Amino acid sequence: ADEYIDISYSFLFSKLSDVPRYDRLIEYKEKTLKYGEWYYGPQKWTMHALNVSYDRACRLFDETKIVLAFQEFEESRHDRKFAKPELRNRTENVDALSVNADFDKKIKENATVYYGLEAIYNNIKSTAHKKDILTGKINQALTRYPDGKNLYVAVAAYSSYKYNLSEYLTFNTGIRYNNVSLHSTFLDTSYYHFPFDQIDLSTGAVNGSFGIVFHPGEKWQVNLNFSTGFRAPNLDDMAKIFDSEPGNVVVPNKDLHSEYVYNLDLGIVRKAEDILYFELTG
Repeated sequence: ADEYIDISYSFLFSKLSDVPRYDRLIEYKEKTLKYGEWYYGPQKWTMHALNVSYDRACRLFDETKIVLAFQEFEESRHDRKFAKPELRNRTENVDALSVNADFDKKIKENATVYYGLEAIYNNIKSTAHKKDILTGKINQALTRYPDGKNLYVAVAAYSSYKYNLSEYLTFNTGIRYNNVSLHSTFLDTSYYHFPFDQIDLSTGAVNGSFGIVFHPGEKWQVNLNFSTGFRAPNLDDMAKIFDSEPGNVVVPNKDLHSEYVYNLDLGIVRKAEDILYFELTG
């Protein structure tokens, strides 16, 4: 075996019990209770993860870590109107594949470069049906998400640089590029008549950060950071159909755009004891 390489595999599985929504059970429609049942079904989660670490230095890196993971999620929602026999069952299944590769390289005694790649692929399947609890008859029901294909893909690349100017002052900066794609289709449009039967998104952005950490004394630290941020709409934002609260229904919107943010913060830290410190951030 190579002394510089470390490989590990993890398998995780969890299953939760039903989770009642008591807040839904006290809702009224006029003078009568609205729901006879409302609960989340057992949530199931499975993950396979392969971790590879390699710490033999070369021209491109001193150390690298690669994580390949595959996850399966299942969650469901179940509700029945008060004094009605039809129990509505809505289920979401998500297959999620992800790859992360991180590298670092010390280019000087007091300077280190970090860089890496990330890729995420999600396949979401949404199904629904109504079951008569008296006769067992099954009928079609509206899904929570579009009932066709639902694909979400995100890729990113980043690089950051850390430079210790002195024992009192550290400088760091970084840049990251994100690209997000989403594809979602509606098959059954007999109930909701949206002016579209497909949602497509492809967007990306470059973000950056710049920061300085100053240690004027052994127990003091001053941080100054500037950064930009980016968030692309996901399937929840663009394609979900649900009643967020009594009287309100959220419907799909194919014209949503990405969000951008600019941050500037100053922080001061004062250590009082080895296990106690005070921090002020603004």
